[in-house]
Amino acid sequence: MRRPLLLPGRPRRVTGVGGCLRTLSPTVPRPAPRRPDQPHVASTRLARVDAFTAIASKRDERRYADRPIPEDALERILDAGRLSGSSQNKQEWEFVVVSDRDAFAETVYAPHNVRTAAIVIAIICPRAFDVGRAAQNMMLAAWGEGIVSCPNGVADASAAAEQIGGAPAIVLSFGYPERPRDPDSRSAEEWSRRANRKPLDEVSRRV
Repeated sequence: MRRPLLLPGRPRRVTGVGGCLRTLSPTVPRPAPRRPDQPHVASTRLARVDAFTAIASKRDERRYADRPIPEDALERILDAGRLSGSSQNKQEWEFVVVSDRDAFAETVYAPHNVRTAAIVIAIICPRAFDVGRAAQNMMLAAWGEGIVSCPNGVADASAAAEQIGGAPAIVLSFGYPERPRDPDSRSAEEWSRRANRKPLDEVSRRV
């Protein structure tokens, strides 16, 4: 049986813009899965979603609802990045929550993604391999909260660095989807079949 995506709930401290430290509150327990005879009730969080279903159903999304993301959800997304593996466990990264999204939008290739997002997080890190691991962790953790996301390439690293105190390797935009999607509406296998991806036998082989 697949294990659900669950994050630990110990208090954390995260470095923010300007070097300020913020204490992270404990994780709120996930609700029990909905029984077939129970009516569906919209929630700010998804029910327990196993790891493969979360991966198979996750899509990059650029259309966000005009709705704020709760602070505890943001903290879990940040903590998912902190918990990522890194080369030699050096953890040479900083996750910067950007406040002035309108100004910062001009530094990425798709400004609209940043302007309309509820939250924008820039990852500052010299190791591309570690950046990818942290970014995917954060986006999957967000999807576990019912929050969609999109990675954004940086068009003007110098201008971005002036605003946030370092050149970002990638910028992640987050928000609740404009049109809600339920990962449990299909099986993981069906989500996999519907994905706009090359067939598995074209991208994998055994030697």
